Amino acid sequence: MLNGLAFAAVVVLALGLVLLVFAFMSTRNEKDGHVLRGQTYGMLGAVLLAAAGVTIAISSLQRTAQDAQKETAWRDSLAAASRLTGFDPGRHPVRNMTFSGKDLRDAQFNGKDLTGSYMNDANLDAVNFTDATLVNVNFQSSSLSHAVLRHADLAGANLKGVTLGKADVTGLVSLKGALVDAYTCWPAHFLGNPLLKEVVVQKVLNQNGKPVLPSAGKEWPSCNKKPSGG
Repeated sequence: MLNGLAFAAVVVLALGLVLLVFAFMSTRNEKDGHVLRGQTYGMLGAVLLAAAGVTIAISSLQRTAQDAQKETAWRDSLAAASRLTGFDPGRHPVRNMTFSGKDLRDAQFNGKDLTGSYMNDANLDAVNFTDATLVNVNFQSSSLSHAVLRHADLAGANLKGVTLGKADVTGLVSLKGALVDAYTCWPAHFLGNPLLKEVVVQKVLNQNGKPVLPSAGKEWPSCNKKPSGG
């Protein structure tokens, strides 16, 4: 639906076009009076078209500003909330967002681009990440138990200390450059997956401050066993 400014622009545009048509028809008549009248119509039509263009541009800028304000308000409301169970961003862009420490159980991110987002120390149990782009997402120390990661792209993601036990990782696109450590918990029978050849194993210390033997983590249900010290 057109707002007041946009409607005015359409009216002015229509009048400008009508005047240009009259100008064209008048200038085809060789009489001096008709030619002069046609020139006048042409000038008025041109002015109205220019005014319509300016009005449309202003209306577009106003709408853009309003959309930006709504987006900012939406993001601020998410930042203030600690519990977002069942969350669905809809058509909102979610790149580079911060969900650190939030309860996002059962959230719907299927098909979304979350590149560069922070989801560390969060409860992501049963979250739907099907076909999601999770490049460089920070999941450190989060729980993704029962999460659905079918055909998701985890290239460069921070998976240190992440619990993926019982997660559905069918058809993962990539783990290239993903950060893992001895506390990363994978679904059962996942450690033989060729994708793990491209992860980056990070050193980690145990609760006593001693280095833990570097590894790509363990498989569920053995994750509750403490990694061996170095």
